[in-house]
Amino acid sequence: MIATLTGVIQDIRDSSAVLDVSGVGYEVMVGPSLLSDLAVGNECRIYTYLAIRDTAHELYGFADSEQLDFFKKLLTISGVGPKSALHILSLGTVSDLCSAIARGDTTYLTKVAGIGKKTADRIVIELKNKVGALADNASTHDIGKTDDVAAVILALEQFGYTSMQSRDAAVFACKEESGSLEDKVKCALVFISS
Repeated sequence: MIATLTGVIQDIRDSSAVLDVSGVGYEVMVGPSLLSDLAVGNECRIYTYLAIRDTAHELYGFADSEQLDFFKKLLTISGVGPKSALHILSLGTVSDLCSAIARGDTTYLTKVAGIGKKTADRIVIELKNKVGALADNASTHDIGKTDDVAAVILALEQFGYTSMQSRDAAVFACKEESGSLEDKVKCALVFISS
C-alpha cells in the first residue's frame, strides 16, 4: 500500500496531478481544493489511497490524514466509489461534512453529481454515529460555514455555473471571505473568472 508520496509536481491536469518521486511520475487523482494549492515545480507531500480495480490501479490524494480517513469511511457506504467520495470531500472541510451528516442534511450531500437522495440517506444513516464526536467538536461558526457553502453553491448554479465550478468557488470563497453571504458569492464569482 502506498500511504504517502513526497516529490515535485511535474504536471497538473483537470482532476489529477503528476508527482515526480525520485524520477517516477505518479498520477494522483485529487480534489479541487488540493489541486488549486498545487503548482508545477513545487515540492509537496500527499497522503494517498490506492484503489485497485480490474481495469486500473488509481491513486487518490489528500492534503492530510484526516481527509484520507474520512475518504475511507465514505468508501464503506454502498454506492459510493472513490471518485464520488473525492467529490463529496470537495464540498467542504471534514468538520463541515461531519456536521452536515450529524444534522442529517442530505441536501448538502446531494450537491455532488452521482449522489442521489437514497445514497445521501445511506451516508447519513451509516456514518452518523461514526462522525458524531467530530461533529460535536465543530464550532457553531463551522456549522454556519457549511450552510454558507451550500448557499453559495446554489446561487452560482442559478447563475448557470456547473456543479463542479460552483463547489470549488464556494469552498474557496467561504474560506477566504468572512463577510455576508453576498460578499461570499462575489468572492466566488471572482474566483471563477480568474
